[in-house]
Amino acid sequence: SGATTPYVTMYIGSSTTEGIIGATDEHHNYVNHFSPMVVAHAQDGISTRKVYKQNSGTATRPTDNGLWFFNAGIGGRTAADYVDSGVLSLANSITPNLFIHMIGSNDYKNQVNPATYQSQIQTVINNLRSRSAANAKHILVHSYIRLDVTGPQTYEWDDYRARLDALASANSDVVAIRVDDLFAARGVFKGSNDPQDLIHDGDNIHATNAGYKFLAESMALRLNMNLRRGQKIWELDPDSLSLADGSAVDSLPTTAGTLETTAATQSGDQRPILVHGAINGRKALKFDGVNDSIGASFSKSYGFPVTQVIVYRPNAGGGPARPIFSRTTGDHMG
Repeated sequence: SGATTPYVTMYIGSSTTEGIIGATDEHHNYVNHFSPMVVAHAQDGISTRKVYKQNSGTATRPTDNGLWFFNAGIGGRTAADYVDSGVLSLANSITPNLFIHMIGSNDYKNQVNPATYQSQIQTVINNLRSRSAANAKHILVHSYIRLDVTGPQTYEWDDYRARLDALASANSDVVAIRVDDLFAARGVFKGSNDPQDLIHDGDNIHATNAGYKFLAESMALRLNMNLRRGQKIWELDPDSLSLADGSAVDSLPTTAGTLETTAATQSGDQRPILVHGAINGRKALKFDGVNDSIGASFSKSYGFPVTQVIVYRPNAGGGPARPIFSRTTGDHMG
């Protein structure tokens, strides 16, 4: 929850976490897909403006309430070095509440002994405990298999998954999830030709835009997250008002079943007018096109995408000004 305190999530791992290979831009990597899903799941605290990209040095821990995200992924790393002194320094300064680890692809390629792999991740978890907030948690993600490794191996991809499960069993603050099986069901498995183009053809390692998105969605599924798809956030219906025709509207309550319950309000000469029988016999609000408006502050936060539907009819011969409804304020940055 970010409703009453800042909650900081830190992503750590190698190039899939860093997210600069395969995707057309960083906004399409899994971190930037998964973060708004966390916001949608929590749904009780205003989110921050963006995912901060930093993997060394220090930063100021946020003091504003809300959900904050830092991407500290470093390409090419293994369990031996994905959390180096720079990442530890950053963690020490922002004291995260949640760490999301995605590491192992390069260990598999290099055929690191899975027992060594497990020991190195345990060391990372131990080192981060003294640099995190109280009751911090760790999520270990067993990602999709890289397709550039072919033929029999001494250690297979599933051997590394078993080690993450063992870490979860041995540590009360650790959860391990797998998504490789969900990718396999979509055609990403050893020796496959990736029929849905989830993996970039250029290297058979990094995800495409679609692959990164599916990775985030698969994680959300395995974590039983509520993405609140299709839920009604806010609805204002003038037909629900019992005011007389031509009345100035001070307050318009939300309809039943909305996640937000705060009424939209206005006062003075900026109040819109209620018009009976305006559209197919139903009531409507009439704005003067100059300074009339009505609105309310959102108390919660929502992951993208959000669909907005407005039913309106401009007055015949009216000027160019129209009422605009938006969740956006300078504070929320869209």
